Amino acid sequence: MEYLYRYSPFKVSFCLMPFSVASILGAAWVGSLLARGVANRILIPLGLLAVAASIVFMGFASASTPYLFFLAPLMLAGVGLMFAQTPAARLFVSKSPPDLVGALGSSRTFFGQFGFALGLALSSSILYGLLGPTLHARLVSAGAAPSELAQAVGIVGSYIHVGSAKAFNPQVVYQVLNEARAAYLSSYRIMMLIMAGVIALIGGLIYWRLPSHKSNA
Repeated sequence: MEYLYRYSPFKVSFCLMPFSVASILGAAWVGSLLARGVANRILIPLGLLAVAASIVFMGFASASTPYLFFLAPLMLAGVGLMFAQTPAARLFVSKSPPDLVGALGSSRTFFGQFGFALGLALSSSILYGLLGPTLHARLVSAGAAPSELAQAVGIVGSYIHVGSAKAFNPQVVYQVLNEARAAYLSSYRIMMLIMAGVIALIGGLIYWRLPSHKSNA
């Protein structure tokens, strides 16, 4: 949102509030389902599939997509995250020996943070690993000379860091930024689909590995 739509960090945080609200509601909802004995084998994969579906939906955003496009998938992701996390935390603690409940409960936070860092590293590597070659290919296809490719890199860098590229020819800036947006969206879409596939695969593996008895068993 910051790079493509030029949202400020505060606006990005504000726009993500529906995700947080949905997470709170999702935690209450999944808690009631756990109390009724719905199996972890159902709830955790269902939550992961909801997150994967929301990622796929957001992956098809365009440069002119309004914020309302993201509202429903953000809320779905918030609910899905709690459907996956809450039963997983309960299962994690329930399987530990009584004298290690505190230690294992604390270590669950570490594993959560490690998973977040790993996901961020993987998604960033995919996105920016695709962005450079995609932008280069689009510029070459548009007829850019080798000397102009270096200028294009400077234009994109200036736009990302300071929000403008006034030091360059306006017509060239317009063409380069159009190609950069298209390359970014293409790379972003592939990255989102890959991450959704990974999350869905994890959900399938969890469904396969967890026993089918109810959560209170």
